[in-house]
Amino acid sequence: MKAIAIAFAVSLLFAINLSAQQIQSYDAFIQTKSSGIVKGILYHVTDAGLILQQPDSVVAIDAADIKMIKIYASTTPYKYKKIFTYDPWSDDNYETKPNQIVRTRKWNEKDPTFQEEVTGHIATAAINVTANLIALPFSAIRGNIFKAKINHKTDRFKKIKNELYYYSIDYQVHDSGAELKKANLLVNKGN
Repeated sequence: MKAIAIAFAVSLLFAINLSAQQIQSYDAFIQTKSSGIVKGILYHVTDAGLILQQPDSVVAIDAADIKMIKIYASTTPYKYKKIFTYDPWSDDNYETKPNQIVRTRKWNEKDPTFQEEVTGHIATAAINVTANLIALPFSAIRGNIFKAKINHKTDRFKKIKNELYYYSIDYQVHDSGAELKKANLLVNKGN
């Protein structure tokens, strides 16, 4: 029984470790006094301000320059999904009756003609395209995860700094590993 509990604990820690290693990037939209809206991936949060990673550069924003902060989860591009398939020659459409060797179509159907087969493929493709066109705009909708008005006040920024830090890449790479090690130590002390 003890061996099962140890194996379960080890597998649970392994699963936690795997999920902890995935890094999620968060898009930051920072409204500033000097340069308007600055967009980028939230990389690091300090007492003095933020560091955003953009495709071609890294931008540091001073806390006194920030008016508002909005954080969104980064989205992946939409991928075409095949919802319906049409395959009249699939093995699911055939059956072998108890006293026969030859497989026959279920429900005594006949094989489709060339025209019926082409029509089935076109209709299935049209339904799949329509369903994907309907789903595409909904995949682009994302709400903000975090929103704060700073109004160029550094004391307000310092109050939300720790909460904002959890969305940074720096936290996920360095500090979340330290928290995982603390959790492992707590589990090991229990045994």
